[in-house]
Amino acid sequence: MLLRAILAAVLLAAQAAHVAEPSAAPPQGFAGLTAERVDEPVFNSQMVLYHAGKPGAQPVVLVHGLGRNGARDWSALVPELLKANYEVFALDLPGFGQSAQGDAAYTPANYIKVLEQVVAPRVGRPFTLIGHSLGGAVSLGYTAAYPQRVKHLLLVDMAGVLQGAVYADYLARGVLAGKGVPGGMIDSFMRGMLDKMEGLSVDRDAIINTPSLRQKYLRGDPNAIAGFALGQHDFSEALRGIKGPTLLIWGADDPIAPLRTGQMAAALIAGARLVVLPGVGHAPMTQASARFNTLVLDELAGRTALAPYAASFPAAPDGTAQHCDGKDGM
Repeated sequence: MLLRAILAAVLLAAQAAHVAEPSAAPPQGFAGLTAERVDEPVFNSQMVLYHAGKPGAQPVVLVHGLGRNGARDWSALVPELLKANYEVFALDLPGFGQSAQGDAAYTPANYIKVLEQVVAPRVGRPFTLIGHSLGGAVSLGYTAAYPQRVKHLLLVDMAGVLQGAVYADYLARGVLAGKGVPGGMIDSFMRGMLDKMEGLSVDRDAIINTPSLRQKYLRGDPNAIAGFALGQHDFSEALRGIKGPTLLIWGADDPIAPLRTGQMAAALIAGARLVVLPGVGHAPMTQASARFNTLVLDELAGRTALAPYAASFPAAPDGTAQHCDGKDGM
């Protein structure tokens, strides 16, 4: 299982590095927001916070995912939020964007602490929280831990909450298939690679928390470290612990966080709703910004008329419901 987790982290980091950058982003960050470099106590480093809008207006906090851009992933959404008179807060998570980058334990638990210790005090009141990919998982965990802080939760192509071995297989097959490798060769490659690595006996927590092991297995790369740590975090209680309004937005063609992640999360979060965007991949806010922005603004204004997501199961010949348990293709 350890090899699958390492493989998933490396593949996730590689995939995230190729997420398209938004166009014409100003060097300081992105249009309309001021940037502030602040000390943060969790990693004992400096991070960049962005802020704009009328103080006292309804606050929105934006948490980005893996990749080079950091908070610049929200470049197309921020101006629309400001036009609609929201107060916007965003951040470059430690290890990403313009924040300090190094070989550190970039875990969801530590990022949740960053939100609580650095961002929440600056906002000062309950806020809408929007998270993408890694940031979606962190936002989920934060909302479950601090429900009094979050009045509205939006999760965008949230990554990392599927079982690690399944996720590793999914990423590997997607990468290899995208390179034109035939299915039979993919199966053979996966069996051989995984058989070689399953014998590793190193403790997963040790890899995350030991600098020499992070270098050995994850190259000290913040993307790989954060991806590996994301796959080790158990979000099962968080998924079942969210009580406030929750909307999940998903690209139907996401190669990084499969749609079934959104379907599973929407089925477990009480009252959650799910919107699927056809023809869109992992980053709806940059790949389909007009559709995405409209959806977000409608949701925040209470104009989204969506029923809670209802999980559907295939019917058996006798008409009873079936549940997938260890069955492929279900």
